[in-house]
Amino acid sequence: MVADSRPGVAVLTRLRKELAEDREAMGMRVSDIVEARPHLAERQWRAHAAVAIHAWYTGFESAMDRALRVLDGEVPGGERWHR
Repeated sequence: MVADSRPGVAVLTRLRKELAEDREAMGMRVSDIVEARPHLAERQWRAHAAVAIHAWYTGFESAMDRALRVLDGEVPGGERWHR
């Protein structure tokens, strides 16, 4: 008999909570960009936006990594790991 390798309710509940926190943090990065716009010169705002977008993307990537580890047990590797 093969053991069930699906994550349990507690693990999925924790994942859901962590992903909600990730979404909130990503939303804050978007808000940072919008709120900074009227207060910064164009060049400063672009630099600020670039940093915020990078942080947003990093947060998204971390969330996907976390979900893959819980749901699939691993994250794809090699040259095609983003696919």
